[in-house]
Amino acid sequence: MENQPAVLIVEDEEDLRIDIAEFFLDSGWRVETASSGRDAMLRVKSSLIDVWIIDLGLPDMNGMQLLDSLRALPDPPGTVVLTASLDSQDLVSSLQRGCDNYLNKTAPLEAVLAAANNLVKRKKEEESDDAPKWCLRGRELLELRSGVSVKLTPSELCLLSLLGKNPN
Repeated sequence: MENQPAVLIVEDEEDLRIDIAEFFLDSGWRVETASSGRDAMLRVKSSLIDVWIIDLGLPDMNGMQLLDSLRALPDPPGTVVLTASLDSQDLVSSLQRGCDNYLNKTAPLEAVLAAANNLVKRKKEEESDDAPKWCLRGRELLELRSGVSVKLTPSELCLLSLLGKNPN
C-alpha cells in the first residue's frame, strides 16, 4: 500500500516497542523501530517517516535531544512523546521543543494511534495543494515530498537568491 503512513517507534523497552509496533501494523501503518536515539537518527536518513513516537529515557540520548534534532530538519515529522515520566518540567520542555503530543506510557494504544492519525491527517491537509515544497540546502534544492535533490550552479543559486529577496 503506497499511501501507508509510516511511524518510527523509538523505545528501549523491547516488549513495549513490539506491542506498539504490532498495534500500528495491524492498523495499516508502515512501522520501523529503534531501541536507541542513535539508531533512530540513522534511520531517519534512510526513509521518510510521518510520525515519531519517542521515549524520553533512552539509553544513549535523552529524548529531548532527539526532539531538538528532529526540529532542525527542513520538514520535521509529527512527534508523540510516550514516557513514564510524570514530571511537569519534562512535559513543558517537550512541548517547547516542538513535541506535538505528550502521553504517559499507561495511555491505551488506541490513544497513541489516534494521536498519530491526527498528525498525519493534519499534515495531509496542510499539503493538500499540489504545489511542490522546496528547501534550499547549501547548493542543493530539495523537493520535500519526493526527496528529489537538484544541484544548483553558482548562477542558478544567485538567481534563486535574487528571486527570493524580490518576490514581487
